[in-house]
Amino acid sequence: KTSLLEAIVLLSRGSSHRTGTDAEMIRWAASFARVDGRRDGAGGAAEVDVMLVRDGPSGGRKRIRVNGVPRRGSALVGVLRTVVFAPEEMLLVVGAPGLRRAALDALASQRFPAYAADLSAYGRVLTQRNHLLRAIREEQASRDQLAFWDAKLLESGAAVLAARHLLLGELAAPLASAHAEIAPDEGRLELSY
Repeated sequence: KTSLLEAIVLLSRGSSHRTGTDAEMIRWAASFARVDGRRDGAGGAAEVDVMLVRDGPSGGRKRIRVNGVPRRGSALVGVLRTVVFAPEEMLLVVGAPGLRRAALDALASQRFPAYAADLSAYGRVLTQRNHLLRAIREEQASRDQLAFWDAKLLESGAAVLAARHLLLGELAAPLASAHAEIAPDEGRLELSY
């Protein structure tokens, strides 16, 4: 059952929910693994094919095709929507805030197609800005350059923040309703970000 569920997640996300290393999904003595699936729905049919090829003891290559066309993993967003709740998901409640942000990001990427690109842009801009701050500290760059990266950071961060707020707004009522049904004596559930 676990391998079947992992294969479905691989087709929907381009990666496993259980491991961060693609090579771990390849059978021990095999040189590759392949998963393909077909989705039929209101939006039409889609065929997804993911091939993992072992390059070395811990590395590998991944080839993803949607309807026969090579794609990146991010192109799988919305093709096959899945929700996975595994025992390790309890860490969302008791674990670090980064785990909750990552779960929110995964959900927002499936709900809003542009979100993954906005989040990626935010990460790239933040990295560039941090490099510039280090260079300024080491007196290898000028503070004048900071205004450009600050503006880009605000622009991409605002897009990410707006999508997160929109998503939480959509989730608030169904979650409050489910909470009231499960724990009617516990008061009203409210979301805030």
